[in-house]
Formats: sequence, structure tokens, C-alpha cells
Amino acid sequence: MTDKQKQESDLIFVITTENYATRHKMNILNVLKLFSKKNIYNLLRSQYEVLHTLDFNESLEFVEDYLSKE
Repeated sequence: MTDKQKQESDLIFVITTENYATRHKMNILNVLKLFSKKNIYNLLRSQYEVLHTLDFNESLEFVEDYLSKE
């Protein structure tokens, strides 16, 4: 993964985290704890090739779908 791809992957994670917090009326710290526990950062990074071509809402829906199946 190039530096640019890492930056884009980090951006996907940050925006997905913020959007998840907003949608679920959670504070960011609690979302980060949840995402850490469920290894969401690595999940998003592993799906970078697909997610970077989609709208940020798709990343949020991807995470919500993943968490609903846990």
C-alpha cells in the first residue's frame, strides 16, 4: 500500500467513525472502543481497493453490516 493509499484508508476510517457516531448517537470515544474491539480499522484497510471507489456512506453501511453479523 502506498503512502497515498494509507492516507486515503485513514480518511475512510475517520469519516466512517464520525458517521457511525452520528447515526447511532454515540460519542466518538465509545465508537473507537467498539471499532478497536471489533478490529474495524484493519477490516476497512483490507477492503480499501473497493471502498475507496465508493461513497463514504457505503463504508458506513459495510461496517454496520459487519457488526450486525458479529
